[in-house]
Amino acid sequence: IHQIKAHGGKFSDPPLITFTPVANGKMEVRYVGDQQKDASQSITLGTVPLAALQGQWIQAREEITFSNTQGHYALTLRNQKNELVLTIEKRDLALWRTGADHMRPKWGIYRKHNAALNQDVADTVYFANLAITRGSQPSSNCQ
Repeated sequence: IHQIKAHGGKFSDPPLITFTPVANGKMEVRYVGDQQKDASQSITLGTVPLAALQGQWIQAREEITFSNTQGHYALTLRNQKNELVLTIEKRDLALWRTGADHMRPKWGIYRKHNAALNQDVADTVYFANLAITRGSQPSSNCQ
């Protein structure tokens, strides 16, 4: 339902970071670094039961420092009661694709056929109050 992808360069696929709901009832936050050849070799940074996310608005804060070797990835997910649902903080990741013009986020339901994604079910995902801020001190706090 969310990806960070490179734009340009020969290494623009696979996505660098994905939020992937899977048929086992969990959402996985996956990372595909330069050492992995394709998305099937992703590393799971964190998981959360889908039941903790479904049917309510989730506040997500994702912070990324892009670097070939010293990238930093941080994510917090909070439910409508402001309770922490998931937190991830990883350092020293390869968070840049060599030859890329820039990195970009994508949101939506991706329909690449994979049995593990349980795609025969009709799904709906709503997004609201999105903001992208550059710099170490984000000026936006959408709510």
